[in-house]
Formats: sequence, structure tokens, C-alpha cells
Amino acid sequence: MNYFTKKRMAIWVIIFLLITNIATLATICYHRWNFKNRMMNNPHHKIEAFIKNELNLNAKQTEDYRKMKEEFRKERTALAEKIQKNHAAMFDQYSIANPDTAKLNIIAKENGEFFKEMSQMSIKHFFNLRNLCDEKQKVKLSGVYKEMNLEVKNKGNHHPEGE
Repeated sequence: MNYFTKKRMAIWVIIFLLITNIATLATICYHRWNFKNRMMNNPHHKIEAFIKNELNLNAKQTEDYRKMKEEFRKERTALAEKIQKNHAAMFDQYSIANPDTAKLNIIAKENGEFFKEMSQMSIKHFFNLRNLCDEKQKVKLSGVYKEMNLEVKNKGNHHPEGE
């Protein structure tokens, strides 16, 4: 092979490798974007699938987790409705000529208790999930909790849906 043929072949190999790398990166970016969009549309499924896959839950653990999560969601929804009612009552007071500050203080105190109860429910939920896990899964779960904490710090006041 002469010098020009070797050089031409090297150029074609480099072009091929560049095209392959660009296609690979484009595919990776597309799949990440597509996955994020699908999961954003269904956050409850996202969390359940993530927990199941990340912790490698077996069928019984998955079923127990679903039941536990559904119970948690019902309790949390009931509390959220109470908080919403109290917020509506607060705005009713704000809109009248002479708001009753004593009533507003009572509502604020009730909301504080509701938020406290919601935090305690979350603690119980996370411990129940931990109790479902074997030792290897508990280590993975600790890592998941650390990642969640980082996301909360990075995003500000974010409360994950469904968990």
C-alpha cells in the first residue's frame, strides 16, 4: 500500500469512528430524554418501578410495598385535604373586614400539627420500606435515600410524589 492509500484509509476510519460516536451519543441522549418524559408523566409509576428495580424486590416484597404505599398515599391525601380546608378558612378570614386573629392562630396551629403528622407518616413509611428489605437491599436503600436528599437540596422545597 502506498502512503496516499494508507492516509485515505485512515481518514475514512476516523470519519467512521466519529459518525459512530455521534450516533451513540445521540441515542443515549434521546433515550435519557424519552425516559425522563415518560416518567414525568407518571410519577407514581416512576417511584414504584425505581424502588422495585433499584432494590431488586421480589414478588412478595413488591406486593407488600404496593399495599404499604397505597395506605400511605390515602393517609397523606386525607391530611392534605385537611390542610387545604384550613388554607381556605384562612383566606376566608383574610378577605373579611375584621379577620379573627385568634381563629387564624388556631388554624395555623392545626396546620402545624397536620404537617407534623405528615412528617411522622413519611418516617413510618420509609421505615416500613426498610423493614421489607434484606440486608443487601437496605444498603442500596440507604444510597437511594442519600440521592433523594441531594435532589431535595438541589431543587429546594421538593416533596416527591407518591413517597
